[in-house]
Amino acid sequence: MRVWMFAVFAAGALALSAWLLLRGADAPMARRPPPAPARALPPPATAGRTAPTLPAAGRADGVGPTAAARDGALPDAQRPRGAIDHGRAWATLPASYPAKALGPGVAAVNLAGAPVAVSAMAPRGAPPATRAVRGQVTEGGAPAAGVTVLVSDRVMVFAGHLHGMAVAVTDGDGRFAVAAPVGARWALALGPHSWSALTPVGDGEVALTLATAAAALEVTVREDGAPLDATLTLTLGDGVVGGEVRAPDGVFRFAALPPGPARVSVGASLEFASGDDAATSIELVLTAGETVRRTIELDSANATVAAVPVVDAATSLRTVEWALVAAPAPATLAELRARAPVMPLLGGRDAGNAYQFHRVTPAGPRVACGVAKLAGATDDAPPIVRWGCAPVAVPATGVVEVEVAIDQAAE
Repeated sequence: MRVWMFAVFAAGALALSAWLLLRGADAPMARRPPPAPARALPPPATAGRTAPTLPAAGRADGVGPTAAARDGALPDAQRPRGAIDHGRAWATLPASYPAKALGPGVAAVNLAGAPVAVSAMAPRGAPPATRAVRGQVTEGGAPAAGVTVLVSDRVMVFAGHLHGMAVAVTDGDGRFAVAAPVGARWALALGPHSWSALTPVGDGEVALTLATAAAALEVTVREDGAPLDATLTLTLGDGVVGGEVRAPDGVFRFAALPPGPARVSVGASLEFASGDDAATSIELVLTAGETVRRTIELDSANATVAAVPVVDAATSLRTVEWALVAAPAPATLAELRARAPVMPLLGGRDAGNAYQFHRVTPAGPRVACGVAKLAGATDDAPPIVRWGCAPVAVPATGVVEVEVAIDQAAE
């Protein structure tokens, strides 16, 4: 089912979520493939280090000069608009959310109020079985017309869009009806003033409620007391909504999100071609009508963990997803997915390279895990999924390498 949903993304993206399917070129690998030159391990003194940066001169739209940044953030007049602005500055809710069905079981919603600007890769296999999902959206007790409703098993934030399985727009009575894949378990309404809570899709009609004011979030990331060019991984609804965004000024602002529990993980944006930060995470609860503000302080003293995939020399890798989690090791792939809902991915010729987790802190025991998709017996055959984990002792600073045997069958 997810083959259809998560084939939606801009070509060339490498840091995708755990459920995203990327069809890369098959790449045979040896037991210990050395990283490509561009992915060589950094020296210990600078492992994963990114100097604090402020936004470059120029308006948010790239035209004309700009006033000086204030505390690492853009001036109010230059802050871009859109429900999720990828952290560059405060976002303003658009009047509506253009949406588009990109194929069977694949849909996208533009978060900035502009036309949908993504496409879907050609699907493989038979179209997913569907069922009718019907319901009504209300705001302040009255029907809410013209509201976009996204229905899916999971929702991904990527490239300025929400990605899901099916989409609809409410009529004058606030009602909607859409044919969604049978695996679609959740519905989310996006209104001009707020988003609804993630609402389960059952056998009956779905009732979605919009508050008069949104549940908003602002996260500021600093390193050694200075603004940090950072990435943020957002997870809501126990992994139902997830995605990674970047903020050159270290300030992430979301004008609207689904009310309820959320987890935010942050790290430094990378100047390396392959790698990811071990996350510094916080748990919080989003409430309609309130803006939750958090500041996360990072330290420049950290380590780099290089995970080397080890598979049978005769196999051909398509993609490898990676995670660095706390000990003990997950017992099943499902447990790994639950503990690491968003896993960065290497695909195609990069799949066999060592993956670098930068800025890992504090020191201590961790578990490096990889989930690989191997080429099937034929080009049309579905990929074979294998996974595996290995313990690693993370030093206070420097670089440590760990081999991860990816040889366990998915349950």
